[in-house]
Amino acid sequence: MSTTALSKTAFAMVYENLPVARWARGLVVLFAAAVITLGSALVAPSPALAATPYIGSNSGGANARDCASTDCRFRFRLNNGRRVNMICWLDHQHVAPPSSDYGSARWFLVSTTDSGARGFVHSSLVESQVGVRKCRQNNVYG
Repeated sequence: MSTTALSKTAFAMVYENLPVARWARGLVVLFAAAVITLGSALVAPSPALAATPYIGSNSGGANARDCASTDCRFRFRLNNGRRVNMICWLDHQHVAPPSSDYGSARWFLVSTTDSGARGFVHSSLVESQVGVRKCRQNNVYG
């Protein structure tokens, strides 16, 4: 007897010996699992639809700077709710409240979603953060 025939026979023997109600319940559970799996795949957000990082600060906005420090030149202001693209991160000057929403040395180089203007913003002021690489240098040009 071939392996395929043996497998079919073993499968048939198992289900022939089960009561019909038990077999039907197994089929219903299997069908429900397939529907749930398929449904979750259809509703899962694609990366393109994932939340876009935006500015959220206790002070109403964030100052974008030339480098990752409050001592660096101010470039432009980003108001709360302003969507940004996160480019990279850098650990440099530690900033704590009240100058930030929480204490951290992490800064993000961000660009605006409309004009593409770039500047460093303290990490506590960026909501819906996404994973990005480490910056190669501490300025907006690198």
